Amino acid sequence: MDGKTYDLEDRTLEFSKRILRMSKSLPKDDTNNIMKNQCVRSGTSVGANYREANDALGNKDLYQESIELTKILSKIISNTQAYNKQEKEG
Repeated sequence: MDGKTYDLEDRTLEFSKRILRMSKSLPKDDTNNIMKNQCVRSGTSVGANYREANDALGNKDLYQESIELTKILSKIISNTQAYNKQEKEG
């Protein structure tokens, strides 16, 4: 990172906010709605799962799965948006 100390609870909150902003920016269609809903659910659960895991003395598996799923869904959405843009310009 950049040398600053970041609280993971703050970082997971910011991550959730970014996921919500991204989902609001996407066009509304059947495919996007499905992907947005899943991405919002997994992305916003990261912070809750972290807090739960932290209370359980660091069981990181509880939130790692949500992080990985959200990363995958975000890449899919980003790639879909780039594809849709190319199709419209094509």
